[in-house]
Amino acid sequence: MRNVFLLFFVLVFCLSIGVRAQAPDYYLPAFTKAISLVVDGMKALGGEENTKNIKYLYIDYTGQKYMDGQSVSFNKDNVSLPFQNTVVVDFEKDRVVNEVVNRFLGGYIFHFRSVYTDSSAFSYEVPQMRFSGVTNLSLADKNVVKNDVILRNLPNYLLKAALDKKLTLRYLGLKEEGGENYEVVAFPYNTTLTLDLYFDPSSKLLKKFEFFTDNIIHGNQRLSYQFSDYKDFNGVLFPQVKTVTSNGKLVRKEFASTIIINERKGEALFVKPVQYGASEILPFATKEIGKNIFMLEGLSGYNPLILNFKDHLVLVEAPAAAQEAIAIAEKKFPGKPIKNVVITHYHEDHAGRLDCFIKKDIPIITTPDNVSYIRHLTQAQHSLFALGIENKKPVVETFVGSKTLQDDSLQVQLIDFGPNSHAQELLVLYFPKEKILYQADLLISTDKGGLVKPLIPVNFELYQQIKKHKLKVETIYGVHWKAVKFADFENAIKAQTPQAKINSENTRS
Repeated sequence: MRNVFLLFFVLVFCLSIGVRAQAPDYYLPAFTKAISLVVDGMKALGGEENTKNIKYLYIDYTGQKYMDGQSVSFNKDNVSLPFQNTVVVDFEKDRVVNEVVNRFLGGYIFHFRSVYTDSSAFSYEVPQMRFSGVTNLSLADKNVVKNDVILRNLPNYLLKAALDKKLTLRYLGLKEEGGENYEVVAFPYNTTLTLDLYFDPSSKLLKKFEFFTDNIIHGNQRLSYQFSDYKDFNGVLFPQVKTVTSNGKLVRKEFASTIIINERKGEALFVKPVQYGASEILPFATKEIGKNIFMLEGLSGYNPLILNFKDHLVLVEAPAAAQEAIAIAEKKFPGKPIKNVVITHYHEDHAGRLDCFIKKDIPIITTPDNVSYIRHLTQAQHSLFALGIENKKPVVETFVGSKTLQDDSLQVQLIDFGPNSHAQELLVLYFPKEKILYQADLLISTDKGGLVKPLIPVNFELYQQIKKHKLKVETIYGVHWKAVKFADFENAIKAQTPQAKINSENTRS
């Protein structure tokens, strides 16, 4: 009897193996199928060994960045501007360069080079026009820049990272999107981020990766990084085109115009320019720039205002440190209520933390074009951020043209200087008694308080509006950086020829 049971067990075991061997893929354990897809994907790209043989990588990117959160209007967010990005990774010496040229509406160009070596980390403007000196960075951030900013966006290094954590991979199945089929693998990239890797069933190539995030302005988002036009470089396939979307909306499209492997191009970029010296730091200080006009200079890089009226306060702007601005106002003027917050325009660095005011039921003063943005803030659904403003109905006071706030303590005129090349509607604050103009993004000084030359288109628009409204201005303050004397500004305007004005953006690139 014992032999009969033993024979029966052996037969069942053998049959189960046979059935298992012939079973379709979906019977395989999820991690086994996932590992197989990632291994095949790496082979399709040229193999893990060829990737390891890359000791030095240089890539130039060019492309278009869509100005979501920085367009002329929240209702016209499909405006795009060109950008460039150069990355250099020296794997042997553990060094990284990330150089970015970003453009913003109005003619602004910000060109910065960040360098991480084995012993130092620093950043500086190229060339030095607005920001002097070299800023020291945290060397601890090197791996974040190398792995998360640069290598995660290259399929071979992303799959290598996945293979390093192969037992965490899970197969999500065959999915159809936009008429295309994909084999999808979930990859816990780190403790807070899980990536979904989409493979082409035929070529085995990684076509895109996606992940979920929560944006404090837009709420829940599904970000997608799509790869196309693969080409061979030293036995490794690199995508020539990367397209980034958020909830299906185009955010950025970039092209790898240059890829050079193991030739040490860009070696000079690692050298720290000793002639620049240390960078200028804008320390935080509460300054009374006029009677009852308090500027929170350098508050996390911004200069919001507290206007001290007789029986109430008005705050100006809602940047990243808006909650700190509220706390400072409440501490400096205990018992005096914040009656309003004024928003110059909807851009996220000026109105990105309006939730801090909406939560406290503080009415917002702005122009009509910004109402849809404010409504969007309260309707966004969040899974990670608990802002406390979901479905609230904020009080928004809008006006067209100009509006005056005044009592016995203070008088200020709010004037719409739009439309201009930076925003459809853009408020400035004019204090007639003090002859002060407070503006946002129409003029940004150097870090030492000088003028950036040549002037850019939006600077000329600022001057034209000052003259149009016949404002008597002595000092121009801004949300960013330092004050500029109007006389110096006017002299620079008159010194720059009309042709120089037209070509100003080109000469800044």
